[in-house]
Amino acid sequence: MNKSITEPTEAKKICITIQYVFRASFNDTYWIEEKTIDPSQVNRECPIWFDPYNGNSVINDTEIAISYLSDEEAIVLERKNGEIKEHNIKGYKEVILCEDFNESMLLAAHIGLR
Repeated sequence: MNKSITEPTEAKKICITIQYVFRASFNDTYWIEEKTIDPSQVNRECPIWFDPYNGNSVINDTEIAISYLSDEEAIVLERKNGEIKEHNIKGYKEVILCEDFNESMLLAAHIGLR
């Protein structure tokens, strides 16, 4: 049976793509690395906090945790300076976190379902 392109596909993991974004042109990026979170690593009762930039940040004031992950959606918690925000990811939507890296670049983490 052929699946239509609009049917949701099964999400196997959370994917975090870390990259530099040049301030002069937001279309000009430099990929650093990719990190994946397997569903077995998600604990709703006691979320595990980690650095979304995987050690590449010069500020080090942001952490994230995956508090829920299913085949169709994920809930990402963002903790910055003691304040917690909740982001809901569905389908092809991504959460994009970014911070200043230097005068010419930003550091970005794109978090989405794959």
